[in-house]
Amino acid sequence: AFVAGEFIRWLGEQEADTPWFAHVSFIRPHPPFVVPEPYNRMYEGADVGTFARAGDRSADASIHPLHAAALDLTGLEHFLPGAAGKVADLSDDEFRLIRTIYLGMISEVDAQLGRIWQALADANAWDDTIIVLTSDHAEMMGDHLTLGKGGFFDGSHHIPLVVRDPRR
Repeated sequence: AFVAGEFIRWLGEQEADTPWFAHVSFIRPHPPFVVPEPYNRMYEGADVGTFARAGDRSADASIHPLHAAALDLTGLEHFLPGAAGKVADLSDDEFRLIRTIYLGMISEVDAQLGRIWQALADANAWDDTIIVLTSDHAEMMGDHLTLGKGGFFDGSHHIPLVVRDPRR
């Protein structure tokens, strides 16, 4: 909300009919997995889909030695403030809860982007503004018993790229 608000404030300071460029970078969605209301309660565990996995922990560990090491070493403290233990030891219900929070984080960013789009429209700049939306990495969200961006699985590399060019 702060980043969107600062962009909106900055946009209001730009002279009409003068070209401008802005790089607006949201920190979320990103660990640690915390999000304010109402976004923290927008999704239910049953709404978050299934996990991509090889089977049980042993089957996932057998995929690659580096993945086996990550399952044994990756701690929760990087993802959940104050948490202890290993990511791979989370239950499916705990992974589902994390997914609900992560989806809430995405919804919060969507809401802030909506504020930005509205500010562009209000400033009569919507039809003159090229928008490029992307991300620095994806999130495993429980697939292969992992969290975060690392690894060589598809889920770690699926990032958005949206280009809106009003001339097209």
